[in-house]
Amino acid sequence: RPYRDRFADRTWIWRATTGLITEFVDAISLRRPDSKNPRVVEIDPEMKDQVDVLKQLTWHYVILREDLNTEQAGQINMIRTLFEHFLDAAEKDENRRFFPGAFRDDLEQRQGAPRSALVRVVVDCIASMTEAELVRQYRLVTGLH
Repeated sequence: RPYRDRFADRTWIWRATTGLITEFVDAISLRRPDSKNPRVVEIDPEMKDQVDVLKQLTWHYVILREDLNTEQAGQINMIRTLFEHFLDAAEKDENRRFFPGAFRDDLEQRQGAPRSALVRVVVDCIASMTEAELVRQYRLVTGLH
């Protein structure tokens, strides 16, 4: 049946995802590397296949849904605008106050570093935001209330 955002739907999804996450985490094990296989992490191939299938299903049924195209275009615009704003602020010491404290500290540690290091801090900062925080920041930056 279709998802209707009811308590029962959210409960079912929570249980299903919690169970899957537990299975996927348990499918990872550490190993001693050797000359034939230098990898330190081993992943159960069946669980890896399940993750790959879930990724494809997510792309097909969530990310590429036609009815979300306009919304996704708006989100891309918000992220691009915030990225440009924060990168500009990162490159100017006096504007680093726009960043949350932890990211401000990261920027101070990277003073004099290549631009790519600043880009990384900006990307991490934006990626750490919830959707609501992203919208709030976008409205503040653009003056839309």
